[in-house]
Amino acid sequence: MKLKFRYVAIDPARSSLARELGKASYLDEFLTHCQTDARGRVNYGRPITYKWICGRMKISVCRKTLQRWMGRLQDLARVEVVAAPGGMRVRILNQKKWPSSAQLSLFPAPAPRCISSGKPCAKPAEKLWGPVVLGRTKMSPPPGQKCHPGGV
Repeated sequence: MKLKFRYVAIDPARSSLARELGKASYLDEFLTHCQTDARGRVNYGRPITYKWICGRMKISVCRKTLQRWMGRLQDLARVEVVAAPGGMRVRILNQKKWPSSAQLSLFPAPAPRCISSGKPCAKPAEKLWGPVVLGRTKMSPPPGQKCHPGGV
């Protein structure tokens, strides 16, 4: 299975972090690539194994190396690893892939208005419905008609 490269913008301060992480930065970048939500969960929060990581990383590393790198990331408080049935759940701490602010609304919220501040209706409600038809208003359809043509 060939993975497509996905670009993730990297903070310029990340170069100093890469020096601090050393070769564990490869695993850190891989986990950031596999991060699936703003809470920092990797692989949708499903358990993963070192075998799963080895199968998906571009470079080939042995399991012991991955364990050492994962320990380094834990020591530097970059990831949180929780044992789970079938593997481990990994969560990236202080993630930068998604903004931490709430999602912006597409439409601005309407300004609150009190009932008394609204404009009066141009026509009273009685004039909107028109004349009385056979003793009934147009609010109820005449017998045999399923829908009023005016959309009421």
